[in-house]
Amino acid sequence: MQYRLYEPADIDSLVTMAMALYEEDPGGFMSAEQVNATIAYALAHPEQLKIVVFQDGPDIVGYALALAVWSSEWSGIMIHVDEMYICPRARGRSWSRRFMENLPQWFSQPVVGITLETTPANCLAEQVYRRLGFVPSTNRHWIKML
Repeated sequence: MQYRLYEPADIDSLVTMAMALYEEDPGGFMSAEQVNATIAYALAHPEQLKIVVFQDGPDIVGYALALAVWSSEWSGIMIHVDEMYICPRARGRSWSRRFMENLPQWFSQPVVGITLETTPANCLAEQVYRRLGFVPSTNRHWIKML
């Protein structure tokens, strides 16, 4: 079990897993072009966005996108896990727990908390996150596309 930052050789695996995430848990639309744009942004802004790859021996079995944002409410850096996907064959082996426990180490600034979101139908993810100590936010998440 290894977690590491994205490398260019990971592109095919990352695109495949991102597409699988949006197929398994529809919450929006995903394309290879969007994945490539995310990679380009992460490479250009490494202190803000990390693409962490989950590797089991030679196999890439998952990934996460983690963004650092300042929170005036919490007076520090909050990490937002924008996406996390683990291949079905690798699930149930504590990849999520270990990732969340070690997530702050990927950022140079002290981290005060972690946020994430789930689609309403993804009850399994909610169960996992509750076991990891996450609680529903009292605030609602709103969005306006430009």
